[in-house]
Amino acid sequence: MAPLLARLRVGILGSGSGTNAHALCVNAERDTCAYSVEAVISTSAKAGICNVARRSGVALVILPEGLSREALGEEIVRAIDEFQVEALALAGFMRLLPDKVIHRLEGRVLNIHPALLPDFGGKGMFGLHVHRSVLAAGVLETGATVHIVTDQYDEGAILGQKRLLVCPSVDPEDLQRRMKVVENELYPGVMEQFARSIHAKLPLSTQASF
Repeated sequence: MAPLLARLRVGILGSGSGTNAHALCVNAERDTCAYSVEAVISTSAKAGICNVARRSGVALVILPEGLSREALGEEIVRAIDEFQVEALALAGFMRLLPDKVIHRLEGRVLNIHPALLPDFGGKGMFGLHVHRSVLAAGVLETGATVHIVTDQYDEGAILGQKRLLVCPSVDPEDLQRRMKVVENELYPGVMEQFARSIHAKLPLSTQASF
């Protein structure tokens, strides 16, 4: 497959360990990838996502800490405009995204959640909180979900999911480690599909499996 003449310009926003950001950046290095990573925007100078940007040779923007939601939105939009970002991938961003950012990108903000939405989503459901809830519920499978970001937690259209069986006697930390592998496989594939849909001006498919 020949390289695309134009790629969807993606920014990554968050303050996580950087595993999902790394997966997205590695996939973007392929000649046939439908998107490019133009900037990593971090809400913390100490976050692992910053090291991912440096190792990948991607522009890094570190936002000031302690910003109000309105000021945070202004700073993110400023970075989006500076690097001509056309879509945003959240990776360890724990706050409700400011409306100004959502409106600027018009349905082009994606997030990955460590459960099979709509189950185990909503405010406060992140990281080990999700995995503890999954185990407490006694479900036989869990997974990861990539969805469009809206002004509510975890309620946007689902773009893709990948399932994972819940092994007996697993603890939340083990489940989180296993889920990271699932997330790192799912996110680049969904972003690739999303970018190609944008290029082809096709309706975005939902509930895709990878």
